Order: sequence, then structure tokens, then C-alpha cells
Amino acid sequence: MTRRPGDHLGAVRALTAALTLFIAGAAGASPRALTLSDPLGDAAPRPTDSGGAGVFNNDVPDLLSVRIAGWESFSPTTDPYNGHEEPASEAHLFRLRLTFDGLVNPPGPLGLSMGPFNPTQFGDRPLYGVLELDVDEHANSGGELEAVAVSRFLANVARFGGLPGGSFGERAAQSADDYDGNYFSQPQFERSGAEFSLIMCGCFQPAIVSEDGDMDGVFDAGETWVVEGRFFERMQAIRQWSGVGGGSDLGLYDPVVRLRFKHDTGVDQTTVTLVYPLDMRGAADLAGEPQQLSDYDVSNHNSIEEAIDDLIETAEGAGGPIQNPAVENMIEQWEGENTQDFLDPADWDMHALFGTAYTSPAASLYVWSDVGFDVTRGDFTTDTLLDNADRSALINEITSRDGTASDADGVVNGVVVIPDHAANFSLYDLDADGVLGQADIDLFDELTPLYGDLNGDCVVDTADLGILLGQFGAAGSADINNDGVVDTADLGILLGMFGGVCG
Repeated sequence: MTRRPGDHLGAVRALTAALTLFIAGAAGASPRALTLSDPLGDAAPRPTDSGGAGVFNNDVPDLLSVRIAGWESFSPTTDPYNGHEEPASEAHLFRLRLTFDGLVNPPGPLGLSMGPFNPTQFGDRPLYGVLELDVDEHANSGGELEAVAVSRFLANVARFGGLPGGSFGERAAQSADDYDGNYFSQPQFERSGAEFSLIMCGCFQPAIVSEDGDMDGVFDAGETWVVEGRFFERMQAIRQWSGVGGGSDLGLYDPVVRLRFKHDTGVDQTTVTLVYPLDMRGAADLAGEPQQLSDYDVSNHNSIEEAIDDLIETAEGAGGPIQNPAVENMIEQWEGENTQDFLDPADWDMHALFGTAYTSPAASLYVWSDVGFDVTRGDFTTDTLLDNADRSALINEITSRDGTASDADGVVNGVVVIPDHAANFSLYDLDADGVLGQADIDLFDELTPLYGDLNGDCVVDTADLGILLGQFGAAGSADINNDGVVDTADLGILLGMFGGVCG
């Protein structure tokens, strides 16, 4: 079957925004929301432990979607999850809702900071990972230093055999060799642009606020729980220069928040929902108290507004000159910004990395299983297309490493064995078996759409070229790269696939 290139993230967002505005207009309101989807059934375990001996539950979390919008709760102090979406101009809260296939459990602690190791405390399919939030849509103005960044999106997306499109994808680590401790070396995976994260790290003991069902302390099918902990945080990299107090450590903006885990047996899905203040009015509403001014104390009223105010002041030197060049480089673009420009959740960028944990202490903490949202498996060149350039990059990676010191079998035999696979990885290992070879090339060929087959006859030839030239300069079916016009870019793609056939 002929397949066409999938929409990249920008196209998805544009369509989502258009539909949202159309529906809202028909209803007489104008809330804006951002919904990003991820395919059902694409989850697969990606271990990270040295030696590969760690044990984990192979029924790994599969992310389906994320939705974020301004929010008004009907009863913010007792049930903040019951309400409706609001335009950002009127909202004081936002709601963030993640949906996973099947049952996923709240994360138990992973033995960090002298705490207990009990990942399956709340069930045998614990959820770990991070949803990164870039509130200014600028990849140069946020991120983490390597100690934290190695468990984030850009450091691990290549484990799934593909990259996000464009210059952002060029920042992703392509192997563990890129974990070099040097922020300024390329690729700069530390510089993700994320100022905030919803984080399930196993680095604290969650508390059960409410549960239903059999009340046995295990999150079962059909149950709804609310759990409490430091699940939401601002970027940690600025902690040394931040004026924030009241968090888990000085300078950390990581308030105690509540997440609702709700499993729906009808569709067999789990939603994980956060309602959090956009501004100090929203913080007062959730607390049921008079509004407080920003005081940079996370232990009382806290919000996105307060956290960004402190971020801007930190970038401007309020906590003293930033003496770490990496941190200064990461946040310098926040100087002189206006906090109110960044309080519309529908304008935020999001990237997701989720998985599970080992069932007993191992050489690593996490087993990743899914990433989102604009990642194309087999796209090694970050152009969102699967074509001859990607195939050539794969073949070149195999031939250039075969028999070298980075090939564990040490023999020129058309196969590259990745040393200590799992702890190490390669972008080009499409089947994630620790070996680069013909199997990866065959898999790539199975994944590749026949771009340029415009008449559906399973060959790219002069008939297709005639269709493209007939539509040149206009919109039409020959717009192969989906940029709205048939032009030389589409012609280049077709010529690159010329003579290709299906299968």
C-alpha cells in the first residue's frame, strides 16, 4: 500500500488549533487547547542498564495523548479535576491530562536519597518518565545540565530509532558517546528549551490522598486515585542562583502537587491529570485562601507566574552573576521578558519520554518505552521524511564502524555489535537488538513510504513527474512534503526516489 509522509508536529498543532477554534466559535466561547497524539501499540522496552541483566515487566507503558488547556474548576479546593476548559485570557489554572493504554500505576520510590526501593508499591506496571514543557517555544532558553538531562527526551529519543524533525532533532544524542559531560559539545542534548517538567522519577515517596475500589493500596482497574508528591518542577539547572525557597532543596521550584490516576475499564485506558495554577489567583483558588503576592516560597502559594518571575530575575542577575557558562547560556534569553506573555498553555511545546523501572535494583533506573510526539522512526536526517538520504546514512554507519574499536566483534563482516548494549545505544539500531546490520536495512525498507508515487501504481516514474509538473506552483496531491505548495522541494524528493518501487 502506498503511504504518504505523516504530518509533523507543526501541522498537527495547526489542525488542532483550527478545529478547536471552529468548535469553540460555534459554541460561543473561545478556549484554546493543545492536544498531541501518539500511536497505539508503538511502545517497546528500551533498557538502559549496563550488562543488560536487569529484570522488568515487559508490559510497558504506551502513551496515547497529552492535552493541555486553561482550566476553571467547579470546586477547586475539593475536586479541581471537575470543571471546564477556559481561554487563557480568563484562566487562572491549567489542566494537563496524559492518556496511556491499559492500566498504569503510580510510581513507587527507587531507593534514591537513602529511601526505600519499592517501584511496584502501587502495582506491577509503574509509570516513570517526564513530560517536558517549553513555555516560550524557544529551544535555546531552557534545559538541564547533563546529570539531569541524561534522563530526559533529547538524551534518549534515539533509542527508538528516529529523531524529531528540524534543528531540534539535530540536538538529540545519537549514542551514549554523546554523554561527554561537555555542555557546549555537539549535539547539545542538554539544551531542550524546557523550563518545566511533569516528572515521575521515583525520587520521593508519593502519598495517597484518596483512593476508591478495594482500598488495598494497589491501583487496580476501574479505580480513581489522587496521589501527592513533587511531580512538577521548574528546570533544576538554575538552582544555585535562584531566590526560591521551600522546595526539596534551596533554589528548586518543585512544589508538592496532586495527580489524579483514573482507569476507565470501558476503553482500558489510564488518564493522569494535573491541575496547577497559572498565576497567584489560581494558587489562592486551589488553596481556598486569600490571594498572596509572589514571595518565591514554594511551600505556600506557588504558580507558573511566580516561577517565571524568579527565572527572569535569575537571568538578570538578581541572585548574583551566574558563574557557570552553561547555565548562563541556557537562560540568558529570559532577560527582560514579560511573564504574562507565557501563560497560555496552548502555546507551550511538549516532549514526552515514558517507561517503567527495574523490579530490583539494577545498574540503571529506567526502562524507556515510548516517546512523543514528532518522532519518525528511521528518520536519521531530521527532515521528517524516510528517503535515500536516511538509507545511505544507515549503510554508512555500518560500513564506517564495521571492524573498528566501536564494533564489539572486531571483525569486518557487515555487522556492528554495539558494546554493552542497553547502557550504550545507537540511533541506527532500528530493531534495538544491539546489532547494526542487514536486518536494520531490511526494516528500514519496510518502513519507507514510496514518496513520489503520485498515481499509486507502485513505481516512481515519468507519469508521476508529469503529475508534479502539472501542479507546480500550486497546492495539490504532489505536495510531497506537505508544506502547502508543489515546488522544487517536492521535485527533489521525487527525483531522489525515481525508479523506486513498492515492497
